[in-house]
Amino acid sequence: MKRGWQAILDIYGTNHDPHRWDTPDQFRPERFEQEKTDLHRFAMIPQGVATMLLSTDAPVSGSHWR
Repeated sequence: MKRGWQAILDIYGTNHDPHRWDTPDQFRPERFEQEKTDLHRFAMIPQGVATMLLSTDAPVSGSHWR
């Protein structure tokens, strides 16, 4: 990526990835109970939070792209 480019995340696709979630099309809030979860911190991105994550805590923010 070059300076000034914008990244577009497929939040719907990430949150419905069958490789990451059992039954991704079902609403099951119990999967997010603290003691049951062993998720990577970017495994589930709520749609309203994406802008905040990109501007403050994105994994590429400290990378040096060439």
